[in-house]
Amino acid sequence: TVHDYYYRGVDRRSLTHPGLLLRDQYQNRMNLRLRGEIASADAVVVPSRHVQSVLARRLGVESIVIPQWIDPERFRPRAAADARRALDLPANARIVLSVGAPTWNKNLRTMERVARRLGPEVVFVKIGAPLFGIGPRAIQRAHVPPDLYPLYFNAADVYLHTSRAEGFGLPLLEALASGTPVVSPPGSGASEILGEAGYYVRSPVDVDGYVAQLGEALARGAPSAFVNASVRQAAAFSPDRGLAAYAAIYRRVFR
Repeated sequence: TVHDYYYRGVDRRSLTHPGLLLRDQYQNRMNLRLRGEIASADAVVVPSRHVQSVLARRLGVESIVIPQWIDPERFRPRAAADARRALDLPANARIVLSVGAPTWNKNLRTMERVARRLGPEVVFVKIGAPLFGIGPRAIQRAHVPPDLYPLYFNAADVYLHTSRAEGFGLPLLEALASGTPVVSPPGSGASEILGEAGYYVRSPVDVDGYVAQLGEALARGAPSAFVNASVRQAAAFSPDRGLAAYAAIYRRVFR
């Protein structure tokens, strides 16, 4: 299974930050090493049509798409008020949520620029890598207990996704299954997950677009029709379907 495959090159910031340079070149070296391993496989599975097209274009490798999935019992619609109370989040604020690691593809600098432009009524909740310079209306949590993690999607009014590249983007599916609107670029498989339920911007660095779409999503909220449509969209990514697809591949390869 190949979750993602991208060759980054050298970020200009890496030339003055040895740690960044080592990180980027390690990732590129691993991707180059994967070429031979992928080519020798009897079957290659990828989580999205986006990764499938990347492997075909860059490596000439055919692959089978089996999307990732989530537990629908963990990620489902719940009352926002109950979730906020359990997480000790402001009851009456407009909450924008984002989850992500400190890797280059998460595009955190753009996320910081967007967060600075949100109104005083908005609280930005960030799980994972911290954001900097986004003001006092931010709640940042490096780690959260697994049993509480799904509640953040219920507590949020909208989920923000700014990634430049992803193999799949599991938090998008977690938000979708929770009935939470998502603002995202359409690329890297995001539109495959969200379908018509997404609020899309033109590119990963479209700060004006993010701000406008966040405003639109916050104004509209998540009426029952939207929540129902989101849950139906998420149901296409079922554990049973994914496991059955993997079982079929194993039977074919090892028969």
